Amino acid sequence: RQGKSEAIEFILEGSKFTSKIIGKRVDSLNLPKGVTLGLVIRGKKLLQIEPQLKFEDKDRLIAYLDDNSQMRKILSPILFLDTKVVIDFRLVAKLLAPALFLFGIVAFIPAIYALCNTTHGIGAFVATGIIGLFVSFCCHTLGKKAGQNPSIRVLFLFTTSLWVIVALIAAIPFYYQLPDLSFSQSLFEACSGLSTTGSTVITHLEQRPQAIILWRAILHYI
Repeated sequence: RQGKSEAIEFILEGSKFTSKIIGKRVDSLNLPKGVTLGLVIRGKKLLQIEPQLKFEDKDRLIAYLDDNSQMRKILSPILFLDTKVVIDFRLVAKLLAPALFLFGIVAFIPAIYALCNTTHGIGAFVATGIIGLFVSFCCHTLGKKAGQNPSIRVLFLFTTSLWVIVALIAAIPFYYQLPDLSFSQSLFEACSGLSTTGSTVITHLEQRPQAIILWRAILHYI
Protein backbone atom coordinates (compact mmCIF):
# COMPACT_ATOMS: atom_id res chain seq x y z
CA ARG A 1 0.00 0.00 0.00
CA GLN A 2 2.37 2.65 -1.28
CA GLY A 3 4.98 1.80 1.33
CA LYS A 4 2.67 2.21 4.30
CA SER A 5 2.62 -1.41 5.45
CA GLU A 6 5.22 -2.66 7.91
CA ALA A 7 6.34 -5.88 9.60
CA ILE A 8 7.06 -5.93 13.32
CA GLU A 9 8.67 -8.58 15.49
CA PHE A 10 7.50 -9.22 19.07
CA ILE A 11 9.35 -11.30 21.64
CA LEU A 12 6.93 -12.89 24.10
CA GLU A 13 8.10 -13.25 27.67
CA GLY A 14 6.48 -14.50 30.86
CA SER A 15 3.97 -17.24 31.56
CA LYS A 16 0.25 -17.81 31.18
CA PHE A 17 -0.17 -16.17 34.57
CA THR A 18 1.57 -12.92 33.60
CA SER A 19 0.75 -12.63 29.89
CA LYS A 20 -2.49 -12.32 27.99
CA ILE A 21 -1.13 -14.17 24.99
CA ILE A 22 1.24 -16.89 26.25
CA GLY A 23 -0.64 -20.16 26.57
CA LYS A 24 -3.49 -18.90 24.35
CA ARG A 25 -4.50 -20.22 20.94
CA VAL A 26 -4.35 -18.03 17.85
CA ASP A 27 -8.11 -18.33 17.28
CA SER A 28 -8.79 -16.98 20.79
CA LEU A 29 -7.04 -13.64 20.14
CA ASN A 30 -9.09 -10.57 19.30
CA LEU A 31 -6.74 -8.80 16.93
CA PRO A 32 -7.41 -5.17 15.98
CA LYS A 33 -8.25 -4.32 12.38
CA GLY A 34 -5.17 -3.88 10.22
CA VAL A 35 -3.03 -6.48 12.00
CA THR A 36 -2.11 -9.81 10.44
CA LEU A 37 0.01 -12.45 12.13
CA GLY A 38 2.73 -13.82 9.87
CA LEU A 39 4.66 -16.57 11.59
CA VAL A 40 6.16 -17.65 14.90
CA ILE A 41 9.86 -18.37 15.47
CA ARG A 42 10.27 -20.89 18.29
CA GLY A 43 13.90 -21.71 18.87
CA LYS A 44 15.17 -22.79 15.46
CA LYS A 45 11.71 -23.66 14.14
CA LEU A 46 9.46 -21.56 11.92
CA LEU A 47 5.80 -22.17 12.73
CA GLN A 48 2.95 -21.17 10.48
CA ILE A 49 0.06 -19.31 12.04
CA GLU A 50 -2.74 -21.83 12.52
CA PRO A 51 -5.91 -21.50 14.62
CA GLN A 52 -4.83 -24.18 17.11
CA LEU A 53 -1.27 -22.86 17.58
CA LYS A 54 -0.50 -21.93 21.21
CA PHE A 55 2.01 -19.21 22.03
CA GLU A 56 4.88 -19.97 24.41
CA ASP A 57 7.48 -18.05 26.39
CA LYS A 58 10.35 -16.73 24.21
CA ASP A 59 8.34 -17.08 21.00
CA ARG A 60 9.21 -14.47 18.36
CA LEU A 61 6.05 -13.31 16.66
CA ILE A 62 6.04 -11.56 13.28
CA ALA A 63 3.03 -9.31 12.64
CA TYR A 64 2.13 -7.15 9.65
CA LEU A 65 0.51 -3.72 9.87
CA ASP A 66 -1.50 -2.43 6.92
CA ASP A 67 -0.75 1.21 7.73
CA ASN A 68 2.36 2.13 9.73
CA SER A 69 1.04 5.65 10.31
CA GLN A 70 -1.55 4.05 12.61
CA MET A 71 1.07 2.00 14.44
CA ARG A 72 0.48 3.52 17.87
CA LYS A 73 -3.28 3.18 17.58
CA ILE A 74 -3.04 -0.39 16.34
CA LEU A 75 -0.41 -1.55 18.81
CA SER A 76 -2.13 -0.16 21.91
CA PRO A 77 -4.70 -2.95 22.05
CA ILE A 78 -2.12 -5.48 20.95
CA LEU A 79 0.42 -4.83 23.49
CA PHE A 80 -2.66 -6.27 24.92
CA LEU A 81 -0.72 -8.64 25.08
CA ASP A 82 2.21 -8.11 27.36
CA THR A 83 2.30 -4.56 28.64
CA LYS A 84 -0.25 -4.85 31.43
CA VAL A 85 1.39 -4.93 34.84
CA VAL A 86 0.73 -8.41 36.17
CA ILE A 87 2.58 -10.14 38.99
CA ASP A 88 3.01 -13.89 38.96
CA PHE A 89 2.05 -14.66 42.57
CA ARG A 90 2.72 -18.34 41.93
CA LEU A 91 6.33 -17.51 41.17
CA VAL A 92 6.54 -15.46 44.38
CA ALA A 93 5.29 -18.52 46.28
CA LYS A 94 7.80 -20.73 44.47
CA LEU A 95 10.67 -18.46 45.55
CA LEU A 96 9.41 -18.31 49.14
CA ALA A 97 9.20 -22.09 49.56
CA PRO A 98 12.94 -22.98 49.92
CA ALA A 99 13.68 -19.93 52.08
CA LEU A 100 10.87 -20.74 54.51
CA PHE A 101 11.86 -24.42 54.52
CA LEU A 102 15.37 -23.48 55.65
CA PHE A 103 13.92 -21.12 58.27
CA GLY A 104 11.68 -23.89 59.60
CA ILE A 105 14.64 -26.25 59.94
CA VAL A 106 16.71 -23.62 61.75
CA ALA A 107 13.91 -23.14 64.30
CA PHE A 108 14.55 -26.67 65.61
CA ILE A 109 18.11 -25.76 66.70
CA PRO A 110 17.07 -23.98 69.92
CA ALA A 111 14.50 -26.74 70.51
CA ILE A 112 17.31 -29.30 70.48
CA TYR A 113 19.39 -27.05 72.71
CA ALA A 114 16.53 -26.73 75.21
CA LEU A 115 16.02 -30.50 75.15
CA CYS A 116 19.70 -31.23 75.78
CA ASN A 117 19.88 -28.71 78.63
CA THR A 118 16.51 -29.68 80.12
CA THR A 119 15.20 -26.12 79.94
CA HIS A 120 11.63 -25.19 79.11
CA GLY A 121 10.49 -23.73 75.79
CA ILE A 122 10.85 -26.76 73.54
CA GLY A 123 7.22 -26.59 72.44
CA ALA A 124 7.43 -22.97 71.24
CA PHE A 125 10.40 -23.69 69.00
CA VAL A 126 8.94 -26.93 67.67
CA ALA A 127 5.71 -25.06 66.85
CA THR A 128 7.73 -22.33 65.12
CA GLY A 129 9.58 -24.91 63.03
CA ILE A 130 6.39 -26.74 62.10
CA ILE A 131 4.66 -23.50 61.09
CA GLY A 132 7.65 -22.52 58.96
CA LEU A 133 7.68 -25.91 57.22
CA PHE A 134 3.91 -25.86 56.73
CA VAL A 135 3.96 -22.41 55.12
CA SER A 136 6.88 -23.57 52.96
CA PHE A 137 4.86 -26.61 51.83
CA CYS A 138 1.88 -24.39 50.97
CA CYS A 139 4.10 -22.06 48.93
CA HIS A 140 5.70 -25.03 47.17
CA THR A 141 2.26 -26.37 46.25
CA LEU A 142 1.09 -23.00 44.95
CA GLY A 143 4.27 -22.47 42.95
CA LYS A 144 4.38 -25.77 41.10
CA LYS A 145 3.05 -24.27 37.87
CA ALA A 146 4.85 -20.94 38.16
CA GLY A 147 6.97 -19.41 35.44
CA GLN A 148 10.77 -19.46 35.43
CA ASN A 149 11.75 -15.83 34.88
CA PRO A 150 11.06 -13.54 37.86
CA SER A 151 10.52 -9.88 37.05
CA ILE A 152 11.72 -6.99 39.20
CA ARG A 153 8.20 -6.67 40.63
CA VAL A 154 8.18 -10.36 41.56
CA LEU A 155 11.55 -10.03 43.30
CA PHE A 156 10.41 -6.97 45.24
CA LEU A 157 7.25 -8.75 46.37
CA PHE A 158 9.25 -11.86 47.25
CA THR A 159 11.66 -9.88 49.42
CA THR A 160 8.87 -7.99 51.21
CA SER A 161 6.80 -11.14 51.74
CA LEU A 162 9.78 -13.07 53.09
CA TRP A 163 10.56 -10.37 55.62
CA VAL A 164 6.97 -10.14 56.83
CA ILE A 165 6.37 -13.90 57.06
CA VAL A 166 9.68 -14.71 58.74
CA ALA A 167 9.31 -11.84 61.23
CA LEU A 168 5.80 -12.95 62.22
CA ILE A 169 6.83 -16.57 62.71
CA ALA A 170 10.09 -15.65 64.46
CA ALA A 171 8.10 -13.66 67.03
CA ILE A 172 6.28 -16.76 68.30
CA PRO A 173 9.04 -18.06 70.66
CA PHE A 174 9.48 -14.60 72.19
CA TYR A 175 5.75 -14.28 72.80
CA TYR A 176 5.31 -17.68 74.44
CA GLN A 177 8.65 -17.87 76.25
CA LEU A 178 8.62 -14.35 77.67
CA PRO A 179 5.20 -13.68 79.24
CA ASP A 180 6.09 -10.05 80.01
CA LEU A 181 6.31 -9.24 76.28
CA SER A 182 3.27 -8.38 74.19
CA PHE A 183 3.07 -9.71 70.65
CA SER A 184 4.04 -6.29 69.25
CA GLN A 185 7.14 -6.31 71.46
CA SER A 186 7.89 -9.88 70.38
CA LEU A 187 7.55 -8.81 66.76
CA PHE A 188 9.88 -5.88 67.41
CA GLU A 189 12.42 -8.27 68.93
CA ALA A 190 12.20 -10.58 65.91
CA CYS A 191 12.60 -7.68 63.46
CA SER A 192 15.50 -6.31 65.47
CA GLY A 193 17.23 -9.67 65.33
CA LEU A 194 16.63 -10.18 61.62
CA SER A 195 17.83 -6.68 60.77
CA THR A 196 20.81 -6.94 63.18
CA THR A 197 20.07 -3.50 64.62
CA GLY A 198 20.89 -4.61 68.15
CA SER A 199 17.87 -2.94 69.75
CA THR A 200 16.01 -5.01 72.33
CA VAL A 201 13.09 -4.76 74.74
CA ILE A 202 14.21 -7.79 76.73
CA THR A 203 15.44 -6.95 80.23
CA HIS A 204 17.36 -9.06 82.76
CA LEU A 205 18.94 -11.24 80.09
CA GLU A 206 20.78 -13.35 82.63
CA GLN A 207 17.43 -14.53 84.04
CA ARG A 208 15.95 -15.47 80.67
CA PRO A 209 15.89 -19.02 79.23
CA GLN A 210 19.12 -19.74 77.39
CA ALA A 211 17.20 -21.17 74.43
CA ILE A 212 15.50 -17.83 73.76
CA ILE A 213 18.87 -16.05 73.93
CA LEU A 214 20.19 -18.55 71.41
CA TRP A 215 17.16 -17.92 69.17
CA ARG A 216 17.78 -14.17 69.36
CA ALA A 217 21.39 -14.74 68.29
CA ILE A 218 20.39 -17.09 65.45
CA LEU A 219 18.10 -14.44 63.98
CA HIS A 220 21.16 -12.25 63.38
CA TYR A 221 22.48 -14.82 60.92
CA ILE A 222 19.27 -15.57 59.01
